[in-house]
Amino acid sequence: MNLKSYQHTKLKYTLLVMFFVGMFLLSLFVGAEKIPFNNVIRLLGSRIPIIGAHISLENITATEETILLVLRLPRAIGALLIGMSLAGSGVIYQAVLENPMADPYILGVSAGAAFGASLSITLELSPTALYAFLGAAGAMLIVTQLSARIVPVRKNTLLLTGVALSFLLQERSCP
Repeated sequence: MNLKSYQHTKLKYTLLVMFFVGMFLLSLFVGAEKIPFNNVIRLLGSRIPIIGAHISLENITATEETILLVLRLPRAIGALLIGMSLAGSGVIYQAVLENPMADPYILGVSAGAAFGASLSITLELSPTALYAFLGAAGAMLIVTQLSARIVPVRKNTLLLTGVALSFLLQERSCP
């Protein structure tokens, strides 16, 4: 890798990290209740062990603190972890199946999750997220079991079985 290519790659990743951090912070101060950006930074900084003792929290209401630390921050962290998990699962699918088109949508996992969630909502079962997970796991189990009936198992068979199951579950998920 030459120097110019290295610098271009370094710049690209630096910009991506800056964008990521910016969007994360934006998700913390934008909402129905407007919390000023400097209050968000001060509240977050006050939670850092050594630095927190030197940050003043005057002019920050208890409501702002509750909204940020109890509602927005856990949701932002949850969204971050879910996004990382989805990206990781996509990379694993693509690597294992040696197909850049492989993803949870093509393999039927997303349709299984939607089916489980819609079943949970229709039958008024709780928690919906658990049933969505069970639907996704069940869909993957069905796809692998149906594909395993064809010996030797081909990666294309797995993908096509996933597409077929995805269409079936999507049809059943819609009202």
